[in-house]
Amino acid sequence: MPIVNVYIDDATARRLHMESLETGMSQEDICESAVSEALLDTFRHRKDDPGRSSRPHADVLLKIANSTEFPS
Repeated sequence: MPIVNVYIDDATARRLHMESLETGMSQEDICESAVSEALLDTFRHRKDDPGRSSRPHADVLLKIANSTEFPS
């Protein structure tokens, strides 16, 4: 898994610190989740999502996640 180093502004650093304290998650885990969610949102409706090829069941999971029908 690649490691990404980013610079964040002071306000973001304070928010990250507070989120870490409130949730008990490490700052690294919060950042990893934020990046993953942002990119999932970016590629959600695209057919050329490079992440789908490595997840054979992604289409099924995406259909379930986007479904408005729930099993009874």
